[in-house]
Amino acid sequence: MENGKMKQDTAIANSLVAKIQLGLPSTVTKLSAKMRFIDHIAPKLRNSGVIRPIEKKSPLTIRVSGIATASKTIPAFGGILYSAGAVRQDLYIEEGSVYETFQDSLVDIDEADDIDVTKKLKFIHITQMYDLLEEMVQESIPPQMVIVDTPLLLERSDAPLESHEQLLKDYEQCKERIERFWS
Repeated sequence: MENGKMKQDTAIANSLVAKIQLGLPSTVTKLSAKMRFIDHIAPKLRNSGVIRPIEKKSPLTIRVSGIATASKTIPAFGGILYSAGAVRQDLYIEEGSVYETFQDSLVDIDEADDIDVTKKLKFIHITQMYDLLEEMVQESIPPQMVIVDTPLLLERSDAPLESHEQLLKDYEQCKERIERFWS
């Protein structure tokens, strides 16, 4: 159920057809390659003990929240125009029934130099994720489980060269955001 109404699912096949018709044929190729990779590596992970069976709680009652990030870039005005967003979706599952409880999102649209735009977007995604996490932990009833698709920490290789002043500034802001959250 979703908000007291019957949930309307979109089959993955319908979703893929829509994406192909919208001009995103690489989506199908990427999805099938990922599925082949999972089929290949899953038995190895299971046999080595990395993946283990979990005990199913019956009836399941849990508050869960997921945070996902995405971005899109296009060349424009001698640089790159980007859009970076993060979305938080909370679900409350009570005795196996799923109820939608909350959704929040952030978006950042700006321009960037074509130098290391990937790192800049990584810094933006991490900052957005921490902004959503900050709000979450301050709630009166926080979720019992949080799933994120963005790294929680920066790697040493993320530190930009000092000659890239704007990227260095973005890196420092991201680093300060992480430190502020954990303090």
